[in-house]
Amino acid sequence: MMQKILIGLIAMIGSFLALILLQPSDYQIARTTTISAPPQDVFAQIDDFHRWQAWSPWAERDPKAKV
Repeated sequence: MMQKILIGLIAMIGSFLALILLQPSDYQIARTTTISAPPQDVFAQIDDFHRWQAWSPWAERDPKAKV
């Protein structure tokens, strides 16, 4: 009985290790959004670091952050 439990435990650990080793080494996450404004207006907002406080989600989370 104990031998069956040990074999089952070794099989589970081996399966878990195989699952980990077969995973990709890197991940890519992409996020898109549609902005209803002319491209030159959008570029003007993101090109000027002083304007980032107006739209950056990080500025909202940490108002004391320096850009």
